[in-house]
Amino acid sequence: MHKSRARLRALDSASPGDILLFTHARGFNRVITMFSGSRYYHVGLYAGGTEVIESRVKGVSKRDLAEARLRLRFRVVHAPGGPEVGRAALEWAEKHLGERYAYFSIFALIFDRLVDRIFGPVDIIWRQRARVSCGEFVAQAYEAAGEKLFPGIDSESVAPWDFARLLRRHTSR
Repeated sequence: MHKSRARLRALDSASPGDILLFTHARGFNRVITMFSGSRYYHVGLYAGGTEVIESRVKGVSKRDLAEARLRLRFRVVHAPGGPEVGRAALEWAEKHLGERYAYFSIFALIFDRLVDRIFGPVDIIWRQRARVSCGEFVAQAYEAAGEKLFPGIDSESVAPWDFARLLRRHTSR
């Protein structure tokens, strides 16, 4: 089996609109896992084939995972609410390609996680107009499709590690 195909076999069970939850961070992403205490550092929406729509430093874009320089590892979370909801979330996401990344939000999320560990639950939200972090982007896509992934949590506060809650109910086998 070709190396790039072997690392993407998790997509065999995925449908467009499913959530890809990335693990095994490298480089700067290790800072996210170190401070969050979670193995999950990034999240995106499966767009079919080997593509994902995600919010990254370059902004909201579509990326071909088969062309990634690094070996990417992720879990597939089947679309909460079903395939129709996943497809609707993906359609919304495609209309938001090019939006800018919320640089400060990820630092606020990490800081919030640290404060929670020391002092208990505190919500710190750094709002950046017309900019989205990866977790916020996926949460907004599902909200637009009619599925609130995390009731009681503002989409701007959603981080990759929050999606681990969905693994028990919606993961691939």
